[in-house]
Amino acid sequence: MKVLIADDEPLARERLAALLAECPGWELCAQAADGQEAWALCQQHEPDLLILDIRMPGLDGLELADRVATLEPPPAVIFSTAFAEHAFHAFQTVATAYLLKPITRPKLRDALAKVRAPNRLQGPARETGPMLDVGSQGRLRRIPLARVLYLRAAQKLTEIHHEEGMDLTERPLAQFAAQHPTLVRIHRGILVNPARVRALQPRGGGLDLYLEGHAEPLPVSRRLAGSVRAALRDAPAASAD
Repeated sequence: MKVLIADDEPLARERLAALLAECPGWELCAQAADGQEAWALCQQHEPDLLILDIRMPGLDGLELADRVATLEPPPAVIFSTAFAEHAFHAFQTVATAYLLKPITRPKLRDALAKVRAPNRLQGPARETGPMLDVGSQGRLRRIPLARVLYLRAAQKLTEIHHEEGMDLTERPLAQFAAQHPTLVRIHRGILVNPARVRALQPRGGGLDLYLEGHAEPLPVSRRLAGSVRAALRDAPAASAD
């Protein structure tokens, strides 16, 4: 199986490549120093597995994992990180495995075993599509964008309202807007998932927006009303009364 390694530290890449060479059945097909280079190499070499450092300049490991999830078939992903183990329990449902630095031969072999059984072609389907990376107080979680209803600024935090409830993150709303341009801004402090919009109805001199799975309407800024209507006009799930 072909493996692509992405890490911005040359020594870390060299060590991982040396350890991988001792694992029968695995072939290093490419190395990258950042996520953007890894994305290009991924399309060129079509690896079966990506071992990604999480913190890289530009396109980081989490954002790259979102991109490769759109490939058919998507490669398996193992994250490597220097973060403490307790901060990464949530990644077990997203990546096949994760490696804590310093990476040792037993750690790598254990992670590779998780890729093989079941492997990406034989196992159950993994969550695909864009993910929202939610971080707060040193803990990280990834939420599929398809499950998100809306995001709302709350002082210095951002509320992520989704199918399972609500999460708070220290990441600013503007960062989510930049990384996920499909989200529609209906208010200075509110972004909505257009796939969840069910109705846009007049209220007094303004507009209310109704979402699937959310009982209360959300107010649409008068200043943004025109752009909201335009953004939702072609959304398959949206309706405007």
